[in-house]
Amino acid sequence: MPPTDGPADAGTGSTVTEAITAPNPGPLTLDGTRTWLVGTERFVLIDPGPALPEHLARVQAVVDGRPVDAILLTHAHSDHAGGASAAATAFGAPVMAAPDTLGRTGLAGLVLRDGDTVPVGGPDSWPGGWLPARHVVWLPPMRHWRIGTRGSAV
Repeated sequence: MPPTDGPADAGTGSTVTEAITAPNPGPLTLDGTRTWLVGTERFVLIDPGPALPEHLARVQAVVDGRPVDAILLTHAHSDHAGGASAAATAFGAPVMAAPDTLGRTGLAGLVLRDGDTVPVGGPDSWPGGWLPARHVVWLPPMRHWRIGTRGSAV
């Protein structure tokens, strides 16, 4: 398994997240965009990162054949969503995002609307919501993501 930024505790005492840094350093991405895997035996992938085959290969190595149930996009910037199509194909998982994000990326996917919930793999889950810029955010520890209206953060 390739090195990652390491697991993070979602506030439940169990390790449920893994951050993988894309090799796209720059003024806006700093040392690189983070791709997040949330779950234990099954995953939700948050922000697959830029369309770089070497980054997708690192994510696949960390997933290590376990199921990916969904690919969530926090927003449409290419450093976060550029690799979504390739990740969806690689993992056989649907892309899920706000309507504006799907529209801006041109991706087919499941639209997340106010009040929707998204189950997260494993025993732990996180709620989510919109920020004014239509970013999806998450907070631990819950059984699912809860999607709020634009302008709110849950």
